[in-house]
Amino acid sequence: MSGHTDGVSFPVRGHLDPEDSRIAPSPDFVCLSALRNPNAVPTTVMPLDAILNQLDPLHIQELQKPQYILQSQLTFRDGMEEILGQELLVDDAQLLFRMQSGFWVRYSHSSTQPADAGETPAKQAMHALAQACLNCVIPVALVPGDIAIVNNRIALHGRTKIGEGHGGESRWMLRTYGLDTSELDESQRHPDSTFMLFP
Repeated sequence: MSGHTDGVSFPVRGHLDPEDSRIAPSPDFVCLSALRNPNAVPTTVMPLDAILNQLDPLHIQELQKPQYILQSQLTFRDGMEEILGQELLVDDAQLLFRMQSGFWVRYSHSSTQPADAGETPAKQAMHALAQACLNCVIPVALVPGDIAIVNNRIALHGRTKIGEGHGGESRWMLRTYGLDTSELDESQRHPDSTFMLFP
């Protein structure tokens, strides 16, 4: 699995979904807890600073423009359709955000595409980003008891091929999320829960 950030169709913290202000932000952190990993399949991490060092400044400019379409990732797709009545799509999204501390990223190799068809500067920048992700992979083979915390704003993550097995003694990672919720609006929370965010 190539580089991605989790919850890519959700806005980054401090921003709102352009069509539904109730949509809560994507997580700040992804925590992977290894329960089983018999084949030592690596989790891959790609630091954003290393990726940006490989990109042409023109590509970085293109990735900051609102010219990409983001789809719900498979993990979230069924839930979005159940709660919203349709998959959560974001038109005219940007992939890089200039923040006071540097850049934040929002990208998924399988759920991002340029808004315009054809060989556009936006498409070329996205392909350059995907290649830079592959060039910057740091493999980390987690063993049971290990915990990896990945900053979902300044790093991408993925994994190598895990095989076809399910259940039994196959690879099992528990994924949890962390998010600074101090500035969330009440409409971005589920009214009947102390911890669930909308959607």
